Amino acid sequence: MPFINPVKAEIKNLTTSIVQLEFPKTSGFNYNPGQYVYIAIPELSLLQWHPFSISSSPHQGKVTFHIRKQGNWTSKLVALAEKRDEIKIMVEGPYGSLSVDLISKRYKIVMLLSGGIGVVSSCVYLS
Repeated sequence: MPFINPVKAEIKNLTTSIVQLEFPKTSGFNYNPGQYVYIAIPELSLLQWHPFSISSSPHQGKVTFHIRKQGNWTSKLVALAEKRDEIKIMVEGPYGSLSVDLISKRYKIVMLLSGGIGVVSSCVYLS
């Protein structure tokens, strides 16, 4: 499903600079490790869409994002998480895919490098 509009999401501050957004995974929202979505929060802005990596596993029942406070929009998101524990979000995606084949036995080791908030909860087991 390329577009979900709107979805109720749980919101909470994990630290003073990191917010967690989480919503139940629906049957039509399928994604693979490494993919991202665009998120809009109407309460903050109707026109601003921001890309965020999905930090939950595709096998989990909830879709999770960890967002670091870095600018005006994310600062407002942190402030919103202090006041509310549920918000409506709009999600477009998922987009992108890994460029490395993790299914075949071609690679024995995979190194994860990241930018932004970092590797939140990624595990790769190759055997």
